[in-house]
Amino acid sequence: MRLICRPGTYDRFIIWENEARKQRQAARKAAEQRREEVIEAIQLTIGIGIACIVVVAGFYFLGKYMGRW
Repeated sequence: MRLICRPGTYDRFIIWENEARKQRQAARKAAEQRREEVIEAIQLTIGIGIACIVVVAGFYFLGKYMGRW
């Protein structure tokens, strides 16, 4: 590249390569953070759902064994 291209091309290529690497790192980090947020939201939703099911089942069995239903 140094012998074939215009002067300064190699230096510009190295600068571009460094910027591209930094952009890829930032994109990877943002994607990982987004993935963690999605996983956390799913875990929260499942936890709340299980808690609701446990409460409803508790009331059902409490009512059934107390003779209310």
